[in-house]
Amino acid sequence: MVALTAIGSLFEAGQGVPQDFDKALGWFEKAAAAGDVSGMREVGFLFLQGLGVPKNEAAARELFDKAAAGGDVEAFAAIGFMYELGAGVPANSGTAREWYEKAAAGGFAPANYLIGDMYLNGDGVVQNDVAAREWYEKAAAGGFALASYKIGDMYFDGRGSPQDYVKAREWFEKAAAGGDADAMDRLSLMYEEDGKGVRRDQAKAREWHEKADARRSLVIKQTLSATFRNFH
Repeated sequence: MVALTAIGSLFEAGQGVPQDFDKALGWFEKAAAAGDVSGMREVGFLFLQGLGVPKNEAAARELFDKAAAGGDVEAFAAIGFMYELGAGVPANSGTAREWYEKAAAGGFAPANYLIGDMYLNGDGVVQNDVAAREWYEKAAAGGFALASYKIGDMYFDGRGSPQDYVKAREWFEKAAAGGDADAMDRLSLMYEEDGKGVRRDQAKAREWHEKADARRSLVIKQTLSATFRNFH
């Protein structure tokens, strides 16, 4: 069953095959029909975005509910996302956070990041930089590179702790190792300015800038390649 969802994901992303949302939907539906909760969730995402099917938020929510009932932690986060955005349901930050917390408790690292954002921005909770960083750290521990970037940014700006350029650099490096191009850009800028956690080094600044450009170029090429194959 998981293999069916995996094949659908290849068509959805255009990895090794022409990107084709109709075929992705077909494989996901086969998985869902076989009782695979990940297949149910992925069909839900297609309905939520209107990819391969007419956009239908009610259908998406129904499928997320079925996947969540089967214990799918990503479906927990998807339901939370719908409540945060008010997509097909009345917007409710408190309910969104409850679903994110269920997903986080189940080990879904991006859910920790989303909760961190809520505390950072005071969205449905009392704004709290320290709590935000704690949630970001949980997400980073789960390998979510964007969370490492956010922690670095907080140390750089002195949010939730004294300003610390060295710790900022360390967290940006962790995010960069995870493929985050924005973190690579920040490292480039830090090496351009003396006293920002590193000694000024134009060669390293240029190196990080080139890495960021290469990373973004790779993403663009993959997107264009998938689009080209889809029309041929």
